[in-house]
Formats: sequence, structure tokens, C-alpha cells
Amino acid sequence: MKLLYEGSHLLLDGQKHTGVTRYSTELFKELQDLAEVEAIKPKNKRFFNRLYKAIWINSVLYQAVQSAKPDALICPVMNAPLRPTGVPTLTIIHDLNFLLYPHYYSTWFVNYYKINIPLILNASTHIGVTTKYVRDQVCTLFPGSWSKVSVVSAGIGAIFGLNNKQDIVYKRLHERTNTIVAVASLDKHKNVPVLIEAFAQICSKLPHTLILVANKRKLISGDSIKKSLLKVPPGRIKIVSNLSDQALKELYASAQLMVFPSIFEGFGSPPLEAMSCGCPVIASESSCIPEVLLSAPVYFNPFSVQNLARQIESVLSSSTVWDRLHLEGLRVSSHYTYYRVAQNILNIFG
Repeated sequence: MKLLYEGSHLLLDGQKHTGVTRYSTELFKELQDLAEVEAIKPKNKRFFNRLYKAIWINSVLYQAVQSAKPDALICPVMNAPLRPTGVPTLTIIHDLNFLLYPHYYSTWFVNYYKINIPLILNASTHIGVTTKYVRDQVCTLFPGSWSKVSVVSAGIGAIFGLNNKQDIVYKRLHERTNTIVAVASLDKHKNVPVLIEAFAQICSKLPHTLILVANKRKLISGDSIKKSLLKVPPGRIKIVSNLSDQALKELYASAQLMVFPSIFEGFGSPPLEAMSCGCPVIASESSCIPEVLLSAPVYFNPFSVQNLARQIESVLSSSTVWDRLHLEGLRVSSHYTYYRVAQNILNIFG
């Protein structure tokens, strides 16, 4: 099978990943082992402008499809031609949360996709989604698309997977550092203030440091995260940016706990990465998170600071609970590989 791949989100080894760039890059690597696949990437650095991206996809990429006449086109990150390409076209929708909860996003972003998503869905012959939760979003908002939708899932980055963890020593609770880790952007729906305030309530009872892996440049003076940080004693929270995958893996492998406080996701890879490295997880009980993480974490109400504080204390004070979460996390996370995602996608085309 000859495939063309919309490669605008492909990154070279060593570059820093976001959720969608990791999905695109890891999936492409797996597809290369299973099919004949060629990535089409923009050369112009201005591509990071969303309007330029749309123009490139609907001109350069579209013409590449017409010239190459592949067996199929795969668009892994929701950006796809706005008109039929003439070949089977699979577009991956990672979520439609921006249409359901627009107040968490910029007006420009919401309006851009309000216009383009219906056109993309109509032009695509196949629609892949990462979870049943996202499938239900697509089928509710665009009921005419239901026959096109398949759940293809997502995976864990190769460096966190089973074949790249020879350097990890699975330490017990008392052998790990007194750290709690959270990996999140500082966007509103990631719910970071609730995590910080929960930690502020219990940090006098615990010796732990909270390590927040996030983009410091998104900290805005006067916003809710900055206000929450004032409630925590100096030195008890560290915000770190630009960690390499190797450094992040080592952080997961040494921390006693990972907290994932997000209000909604389309999939949510960070807790799976942590669990794959032996780190137990406390996660929000909302959106698709229980669908993905199953019985592996302890769940909490993402709108309750007190509930999260109690759950953190309960896990860190019981080696029995911690051991159960550690083992269940290893079991659940082992099922999420990009090899399976690639197979699911190829099965769509028969």
C-alpha cells in the first residue's frame, strides 16, 4: 500500500514534542515498517501560522496527492484538505473540546475551526478518533459523519515504551525521591491551579516537592496560577521547561507520584508515560481519562481542591496502595503502543 502522510507536525530526533507532534512522529515511524509511506512537509518556516498552514494543505499537499495518486492520504493532526482529494483520506480528530467548551480557548482559534472542521469532515472519506469520548463528540456535533468514524487510539512515545526502558530501575515507594510530578501546559483546561492549591493544603504534612513540567513563558502576572503559587512556601514548587524525553523519563522513574488534573482531554498521554515508568498516578475523573487509564490511577473530582488533597495524602501514606497503583499502571500502559495504532489505521483501508 502506498500512502501519503501530511507531515507538518513531524519532528526530528531530539526536538521537543507536544502531544500532537509526538502522535504524528511516532505514528509515521511505525507506518514506515508496515507500508510504503511518504511524508509531505512544508519548507517555509512561516508554516506555524495557522492561516499559512491551511493554504499549504489546500494547495501544495492537495497537488501532491493529485500527482502521486497514492492508495490513501493520512492527515494525523486534524488539518486536512477542505475538498475531496479523489483518494481515500483519513483525518485524525484528537478532540472537539474547543467547540464544546469555547471559553477555554481563544476566539480566533474557535472560529477558525468552526468554519473548517465541517469542511474537513465532509471531504474526508474516513475519520479516526483517539477515544470513544471523541467519537461521541464528532457524532453528536456532526451526525452525518458517524459512518466514517473509527477509534484508532493513541500510544506512548517509544522512549517510554517497553523496548526502551532498560535503564529504568523500578524503585519502591521508599526508594524514590520525595517528588510529585505534573506534566501540563498552562492552558486553563489543564486545571493547574487546583493542583497547586491542593498541594498548598497538605505541603506542611509532607516533605515533598511539586515539580511542574510546563512552559514558564505562559505564566502571566496576575493570573490564577500565579495567585495559587503564592499559597505555597518558597522552594516547594519547581517549574521546569524544555525537558528532553530522556530527562522526563528519568523524572517519572524517580518520582513517587504523578498528578494529572486536566478538566478534559482527547486522550492524555502523560499519565500513561508515567505509569509505564513505574510512577503511580492520580488523575481527574472527567472526559475520556477513565476510558484510557482504566483501573490504573486513583481518581479525583477535578473541581475539588479538597478531594485531590485527600487523594495525594492517601496514596503517599500507604505503601500497599502505592504498590497496587504501580503494578496496575505498568499493566495498563503496556497496551498503548503506536504499532497498534498503525495497525488500526491500516485496517481502515482494508
